[in-house]
Amino acid sequence: MVVRLLYPIALRVFGRLMLLGRSQVSKDAELMVLRHEGAGRTAEAGLRIARQVDGLTVLLTRDDDGERLHP
Repeated sequence: MVVRLLYPIALRVFGRLMLLGRSQVSKDAELMVLRHEGAGRTAEAGLRIARQVDGLTVLLTRDDDGERLHP
């Protein structure tokens, strides 16, 4: 039980100590990488949603035989 409590605290303390030893340039570089990854995931999620909407539109504009309802 004590280990489950102390482990996350120790991780945060050592993480803060590591940040103190790093230069500002390396911190800025890491932030840029994280932002770039986040932007990529956001764009990927947006494309996935757009594909789902396009697929739904196709399904709604076709009849049971697969023919278009509105030419």
